[in-house]
Amino acid sequence: MSERPEVHSQSQLKRYHADHVSLAYFFHVVWCVGMLVAPFFIAYSTGDLWTKSEFYYEQPTVQFAHRAVVVGYLSDSDYIAWSTLPEYNALVDNSHLRVPIVKSSATDFDLDGKADEITVSVKLPLKTGEEIQHLEVLLFWNVQLLEKVTLIMEGLTRVTATSSLAGSSMSAVGNLIFSSETALDMRDIHDEYATSVLVSENLKSVSDTSIQSILTNELYRNQSLSFDGPGVVWTPGAGNSFTATITARVPSQAIRYLPNALETLKWAWIQYLAIAVFIGYPAWKLRCFIFENQLVQTLEQLDCDVRQSIASKPHQF
Repeated sequence: MSERPEVHSQSQLKRYHADHVSLAYFFHVVWCVGMLVAPFFIAYSTGDLWTKSEFYYEQPTVQFAHRAVVVGYLSDSDYIAWSTLPEYNALVDNSHLRVPIVKSSATDFDLDGKADEITVSVKLPLKTGEEIQHLEVLLFWNVQLLEKVTLIMEGLTRVTATSSLAGSSMSAVGNLIFSSETALDMRDIHDEYATSVLVSENLKSVSDTSIQSILTNELYRNQSLSFDGPGVVWTPGAGNSFTATITARVPSQAIRYLPNALETLKWAWIQYLAIAVFIGYPAWKLRCFIFENQLVQTLEQLDCDVRQSIASKPHQF
């Protein structure tokens, strides 16, 4: 008779039995509990099992708030100043007050509805003989975060330039960078800094009009905006005006936030599962070695379900 081809195969299952009060059963319980508990303790001991804060990337929605403070220091140690806030100008002596021409424009390069670049130009008139050697410009911006975090605030940026030579203009290019002292809660609407630091309530004396005083009020805020650029280009010269051109880019940036409970559990489960898979294979091999080599006493039982098709009655089709 020719050898018949194999049409099906089935492995035999060997079962190991032990009494409840036995070393084998005790090892079985310890092994099962260890496989459940060990990944958790390993993940917990290595840190960051429960994520306290996370980062995501968002391009803030930024608009020029049409609010500014300009202070120019002259070569004769005098100064000139101006602000969009009438209460500020009221505290400045008329001999030092200059009303500039302020222009702004926004460009959306990728047409996503958010400004990618904002240019603000300040043309400050000068009297005969006045020469600017140092300029301070404070610009105010409306900032919004609308993706994972909801935030509405007014941010303040400072651009300063100085030179030993009198100037006719200056230009600065940089990025508007949002920062927060604390992680932002996803569940809240953060609008506590929606109002400006430059309000009439903060302007009670001439000292309150100084750049230092305004910046000090801004430092008490947990969320802020900064102008980060490579430097300022100062153009020497003299004339009847001084022009400051500031180009602010708005890049996508990392926002730190507090994840919700579901997100925290998701990352904890990923860590737990990764560690369980990593230690599971060697732990299973150890278990097999101990039982198959009878290092703990068990009763072996072999399932004999392989049917001999040759000995069975053939079916008629």
